[in-house]
Amino acid sequence: MSTGQKPSVSAAAEALFETKNVAEIRKIEAQTRKEIEDKNQQLRQLVGSSYRTLIEGTDKIIDISTKCHSILSNILTIQEGFGSLAVSVSGAGGAPEGKDFVRKHQELHAVGARVKFILDTPEVLWGCLDGQQHLEAARRLLRVHEVHGHLEGACAADVAAKFPLITHQWPVVIKFRS
Repeated sequence: MSTGQKPSVSAAAEALFETKNVAEIRKIEAQTRKEIEDKNQQLRQLVGSSYRTLIEGTDKIIDISTKCHSILSNILTIQEGFGSLAVSVSGAGGAPEGKDFVRKHQELHAVGARVKFILDTPEVLWGCLDGQQHLEAARRLLRVHEVHGHLEGACAADVAAKFPLITHQWPVVIKFRS
């Protein structure tokens, strides 16, 4: 055996018997057994804790999976509901009141878009003028006059009733003409 290596276990045991009496050896044995039992207990706790953590993680994954399936089922039910709603709105032959409602809604949306164009114009014009974009400002001013003319032609009283802000905003737009 070389001097840089540890003595083997049997050599250490022999050295112990040579230097200690039986009572001291039994005391060392009891202490070693206690240390072994403590280490085993620590190992059981570590493995048990890891096992509990693993079980908790697995339970959470199963719960997430269940919730995902439930959400997917709800989404499919909503999509089916939308599909049946679309079929009932359009109908096989198309209900006249349903088509009339859709047409009126589309007309209102078109008028609303034109009104928004008019309401946004002063801000856009100021931005163009601040940015020295005079040609773009002139184009916007011409377009807004044309849009306002279309709204005036399509029952102006009805438009003014549905969108009262346009009567306040149009004079602001007119001032840009000068």
